[in-house]
Amino acid sequence: DFEIAHPKQRLDALRKNYENLTRGGNRVLATAYRLETAHKIPETDDVHFFENLIFVGFIAFHDPLRPDVAESMQLARHAGLRPIMVTGDHRFTAERVAAEVGIDVVNQHIVEGDELEAMTPEMLAERVESIAVYARVLPHQKLRIVEAWQKKGAVVAMTGDGINDAPALKRADVGIALGTGTEVAKEASDMVLLDNSFSVLVAAIEQGRVILDNLRKVITFVFATGFTEIILVGGALVFGFPLPVLASQILWTNIVGEGLLNFSFAFEPKEKDIMKPLRIKGSRHVFTREMWFLIILIGIATDLVLFSVFWYLTHTGYDITRIRSIVFAGLALDSLFFAYSLRSLRKPLWRILPFTNPFFLFSLAISAGLLTCAFLFESLRGLLSVVTLTGMELLIILVLGILDILLIELGKWWFVQREETE
Repeated sequence: DFEIAHPKQRLDALRKNYENLTRGGNRVLATAYRLETAHKIPETDDVHFFENLIFVGFIAFHDPLRPDVAESMQLARHAGLRPIMVTGDHRFTAERVAAEVGIDVVNQHIVEGDELEAMTPEMLAERVESIAVYARVLPHQKLRIVEAWQKKGAVVAMTGDGINDAPALKRADVGIALGTGTEVAKEASDMVLLDNSFSVLVAAIEQGRVILDNLRKVITFVFATGFTEIILVGGALVFGFPLPVLASQILWTNIVGEGLLNFSFAFEPKEKDIMKPLRIKGSRHVFTREMWFLIILIGIATDLVLFSVFWYLTHTGYDITRIRSIVFAGLALDSLFFAYSLRSLRKPLWRILPFTNPFFLFSLAISAGLLTCAFLFESLRGLLSVVTLTGMELLIILVLGILDILLIELGKWWFVQREETE
């Protein structure tokens, strides 16, 4: 057999040659032959038939990496992702490829399938975070790796293309099949890549974060306006005051005044730090602490301003219709102010570029124009039970709106500083 046909020195030289090929990142096949008549070839696998072969040589296959892989890996790590290589290739091949794409193989471990098989679930759970590359891995071991990371609380995305990858693709939080993969792998996955490029994955993650970020802005805006109105009306009822705003005025604010603004947040471009690691606790969820803080902050700040005006005017003998007109105008105007502030949940108002979302500016102009029409046209004044405001009253509303947005910006700044300190 192979051991007998080649002396030990020859065998050592071949092994050294094989290792040199694998260290170069090649996939290596060994070729051998034996003369035999065709009728003696077994129809099923027979290990004894492959004895006494004559070694011919090695065939090395080099599959060069795409030029964008290393850069995409760097972007992924910058975004707080942890790339892990799981392959059936030789350890040296895996080590070379990992080094080329930027996976740290110096400070982190490389584990082969045999070593992984000997690990208990407890041992793997203890070591999984320190392992960057898995080589010579069997299909069922991929499933173990996915489950070990999930037990650590990680959100796991896995790529694969073969039938044997299906269990791990199914078990991962996000299974990603390659477009050239088998139908079984595609069926087991949550998404299929038409372009088998790692850069596509990074771009998809970036786009997903942009969508989630803009969704959070919409939710924060809608909840903040609703919370503001609940406190305003509820506070008046609790303290026995007349209603500060009527139902028709609330409907106008929510539907006519804010309707287009709700949609405009979807067109916000990505923020510069969108691919930075998720720093806020609970960032994996749609609702974050930051959102709840802003909702409560906006509600309290806006209601503090409006309720103070309402209480003061009520005790100075102002007509209730005129008071409601002032509160309604202040409520509608304040929502336009803090809508602009919510275009970024972390950046201050003055650092938000005004022309990066033309649809938002268009919606803001339409909402402001409709609010003006509500006080200009008699038919709308009768519908909303408002009266024309004087120049001094409009100035007071504008000053109060600016005060409101300053309180909101101060609270936003405090929250961001507190989170970064933690």
